[in-house]
Amino acid sequence: MTTVGVAIPAAAQGGGGDSGERVSAASVDADDIDSEEPVPVMDNFTVGELVLTGSFAVTAAVIGYWGEHIVGFPDESMKPPEPGSLDWEASYELRPDADLEKPFLGGVPDVMADPFSIVGAGVYYGFGAAGTWFTDADWIPDTRHEFLAYAGAATWTQIFVQGLKFSFGRKRPYVVRRCNPPEDPCGKYGIPPERNVDPNRQDILAFPGGHTASTAATLSFVYLDLSDYLVYDALADSSDSTRFWVGRVLPFIPTYGLIALSFYDRLYEQQHWLSDQVVGTIAGLTAGNVFYLLHFDDTGAPRRENRDADDGDDVISDSTVMPVLMQDGQVGAGWGFRW
Repeated sequence: MTTVGVAIPAAAQGGGGDSGERVSAASVDADDIDSEEPVPVMDNFTVGELVLTGSFAVTAAVIGYWGEHIVGFPDESMKPPEPGSLDWEASYELRPDADLEKPFLGGVPDVMADPFSIVGAGVYYGFGAAGTWFTDADWIPDTRHEFLAYAGAATWTQIFVQGLKFSFGRKRPYVVRRCNPPEDPCGKYGIPPERNVDPNRQDILAFPGGHTASTAATLSFVYLDLSDYLVYDALADSSDSTRFWVGRVLPFIPTYGLIALSFYDRLYEQQHWLSDQVVGTIAGLTAGNVFYLLHFDDTGAPRRENRDADDGDDVISDSTVMPVLMQDGQVGAGWGFRW
């Protein structure tokens, strides 16, 4: 089995020479680069990163739709939480007499989070990028950078989620609560067939929470993008107070509010245990924030990540793949990168 590791070189720890230093648009001499000139995509992304993201996007989609036919369903290696634990009570006590034929708030939060927010962001960034790639019009400034960075966040979230789902089989709460009276009495927490979800391919893919992971990756990225636009563009001439409340706080409420609503909805619908949701949310928030901050500076402008400050025409790589000897003696691949 090949193991994939991640290696972080010393330059990434803030160590320093010129070769390990981030080069942003602001740090390149004005004589070399016109401040009004759009940042080329390949000044911000490496070929390796784009190829890896594209490969992972295809892999995640294939696993998500046909995983059981390719690798088979996983064994139940991750058991449901112990009765009485916080993980258990967060699901059962939230809805002890669950009727899963009646979704939370008519199913609106679930649809708003996934697929509406995810498809909406994809369409916005995708059509904007297509407009700048296939026409001379720059419909939305920097949209190609936003599209590629967002695609990276969404892809890495999905490869993480789908990889874990098909590695650690775990029954969903509604599966554990299935009962069939009178042969199988329901008791306090059982859900009879007429109020439960029919058996399906998702029954043993509880861990981690995929809907909330995707929602968190999307909306955390959108929040940073929208917030930076408001603070440094639309509200650039406004007071500090206005920029903070309107530019930072106001967009935070709907974006992170919908993430929280999605988190609660999936618990309420007995789709996930609390630990599933926590891991999924952390994965999504990490991907959304990391990919935005990797490719946009503290004013929301695309970084000139790969341009050598001493020679404006040279493009340098931000990452490298190297062989790694694992502790168990196996040889794997390590990905070293700089930020």
